[in-house]
Amino acid sequence: MTNDPRPHEDLLQEEFRTLYRRMQEAGVPPLAVAGGHGLLLKQLWLTGQGDTADIVVPLDRWRNRTPRATKDFDVVVDCALLADKGKQRTIVDVLTACDFEVTEENPRWQFEKELGGGRTIILELHAETPDETHGNLAHDRIRVKHKPSLDEDGVHGRHNPEAIGCHLHPFLVPDEDREIPVPNAITWAIMKLTAMADRHANSQKDGISDKDLRFHRDQAKKHASDVCRIVAMASRDEVDHASEIRESLLDEPAFLRAREIAREYFSSDDGPGMMMTEDQWERADHRQIRDLLEGWFA
Repeated sequence: MTNDPRPHEDLLQEEFRTLYRRMQEAGVPPLAVAGGHGLLLKQLWLTGQGDTADIVVPLDRWRNRTPRATKDFDVVVDCALLADKGKQRTIVDVLTACDFEVTEENPRWQFEKELGGGRTIILELHAETPDETHGNLAHDRIRVKHKPSLDEDGVHGRHNPEAIGCHLHPFLVPDEDREIPVPNAITWAIMKLTAMADRHANSQKDGISDKDLRFHRDQAKKHASDVCRIVAMASRDEVDHASEIRESLLDEPAFLRAREIAREYFSSDDGPGMMMTEDQWERADHRQIRDLLEGWFA
């Protein structure tokens, strides 16, 4: 393994483009690229659009326009793909061709690739809760998987109920000669609101060490910041489609929980989410983000 001297961000982009291109060519593209890398892809493209980017809070009004650093790829895959033995084998072949190896800690849904120089890329496959149409899928709190097991010929999805709605109006990020889907703003906000609240709750536990306290607080703030960035980067089309997406998700448990979290953390200026992010936005823009969240989850 050679130690490539290029910056980690450049290596990450190249590795992701190669992986996505091979998945697309093999007929197993993801439903959406979520997490920090999805946010990075969208923000980098919007930056290239300059003043023509029609989003909720134009980038030139952001106090911090530096994209959040990440070394992870969070890829949401379709349950129909996990239910298909042939496509499962194809995913394994693509990951092998791209030199990703399954991790010991989270077998079959988390993969890693060593870049040299102590640098590693992590790929996680996520899946929403399968419905009754996917009778050959089993799921528990941690994973969604094929039944019977495909062992090394297949993959799992990390069970992510908050990924509900990834198929609804994804935002397509132009990238070279292709378009990469990232979640619609409401689904993405559901994911990040839930992650923020979970981390914040962990920081409130009795007997927690100072080290763990700082870690969970930092993680909660990171996810709160992502919530605000998701709203700020929402396009005109995403805002226009918000009511349709909201109606589709209104009875889903993940949406209902996100509604309560949004109310607790962002409904007032002294809510924990607003306070964690108040230094990152101009006051008027921060309140606009809050008001839009309230409309989506009212």
